[in-house]
Amino acid sequence: MPLVPAVRREFGGPRGFAQAGAIERAVREDLDHFRELVEARVNAVGAGPEPSDTRAQAPGRHP
Repeated sequence: MPLVPAVRREFGGPRGFAQAGAIERAVREDLDHFRELVEARVNAVGAGPEPSDTRAQAPGRHP
C-alpha cells in the first residue's frame, strides 16, 4: 500500500493532507540523499583504492 494514502487515512482532514505531503517530501529527500551516498560509494569502490591507501590486506587475500 502506498505510504501517502495510508497516512492521509490515518490523519484525515485537511491537516492530514499537509502532514502526508510533508512526510512524503521528507522520505523522498532522505531516499535521494541515501541514493547519492550509495552511488558515491560505488563509484569510489569502482575507481579502486587511493595510492596512499595503507590499509592491511585481509589474510590470504592479495591483490
